Amino acid sequence: MFLPNPRGGRGHGHDFAARVAGAVGLDEWTDICAGIDLLIADGVADPGRLGIGGWSHGGFMAAWAVGQTDRFGAAVMGAGISDWGMLAVEPLGAAAIGELFAAASVAYRTPLVGRMLYGAMRASGFSDVKIQILASADTGGHFSPIVFNMASYARASGRMAEAKIDRLLEALKRSLEDGTYLLVLPQFLVTATA
Repeated sequence: MFLPNPRGGRGHGHDFAARVAGAVGLDEWTDICAGIDLLIADGVADPGRLGIGGWSHGGFMAAWAVGQTDRFGAAVMGAGISDWGMLAVEPLGAAAIGELFAAASVAYRTPLVGRMLYGAMRASGFSDVKIQILASADTGGHFSPIVFNMASYARASGRMAEAKIDRLLEALKRSLEDGTYLLVLPQFLVTATA
């Protein structure tokens, strides 16, 4: 079992954790792959029998992994954001967030993987598949970096006007200041029997 603490993880101070701000799924994914590749090269891991799992951001990384490569035979994602289409950010609204995330789609290959998990697990031979959707409501700004990260991807893609991105981020900052901010983060908890 490989338990990495990639860039962006906890336990090494703010600078280490902040390394992935604006680049979710990049540096930490590179770190995880480098560790797996080393374990394979050293004969510790069998490339034909790899699985991946995690909780919270690690759960997101497990979902990210299966959207990036087919090297894993199984994935377990716990409480990770997996379905960007279910994210709600007020007072920005569904249309604005949908447009921002569409412009930021360079950041992920499978933005709606959460809703595909049940069918994917059944098609892979798992039985007794159960899915719970847990929703965390943030009114203090703790999850707001998600929106700022996606804005960075939208800027990099050039698929959304800079001025429009700036207006969305200003509205988000105002909502944090005036107390009207709400972000609802869906997290999928999937269990199954192999």
